[in-house]
Amino acid sequence: MSDNDDYFAQRPAEPGTPPTPVTPPTPDTPPASQAPQPPVQQYPQQAQQPPAPPQAGQQPYAGYPAATPGYGTPPQYGTQPQYAGYGYPYAPQMTNGLAVAAMVVSLVSLVTCPLIGIAGAIMGHVARRQVAERHEEGAGMALTGIIVGWVATGLMVVGVLIWIVVLAAAGSSGVTV
Repeated sequence: MSDNDDYFAQRPAEPGTPPTPVTPPTPDTPPASQAPQPPVQQYPQQAQQPPAPPQAGQQPYAGYPAATPGYGTPPQYGTQPQYAGYGYPYAPQMTNGLAVAAMVVSLVSLVTCPLIGIAGAIMGHVARRQVAERHEEGAGMALTGIIVGWVATGLMVVGVLIWIVVLAAAGSSGVTV
């Protein structure tokens, strides 16, 4: 044992008094872990006989006690208990704002000006790339923005073509519009 191991045992109680000598344990002194323990009182256990196996035509739980209130019915053979998951629940992922904007712009383009459907479709394409890179929510909204934006743009193109045909037919027949 070094001098630092038993510093407090060798330290004098008051200044000027000699240190108290520390005596090493002798071979006939039992260590503290082997000190005599008080006797442990044993209680007699009651032997419980398990119920006999079910006979032909007998219910499987015939010899078992009924369900204890608050604990439900006895489990069926072969079932495993269900345990809760580990750790804390994960934080919900953020929804991509550009995906929301793409969907809103594309839906508004159906009602107001189909020309802005192009902007909604392009925003939807960019939002899908961002969702994939950042692992965010909103892939469905981005896809909605793409589809509705291109549908609105297609309807606008069809409408313009119909208007051109109507004007051409009216001009060739001499009708002024």
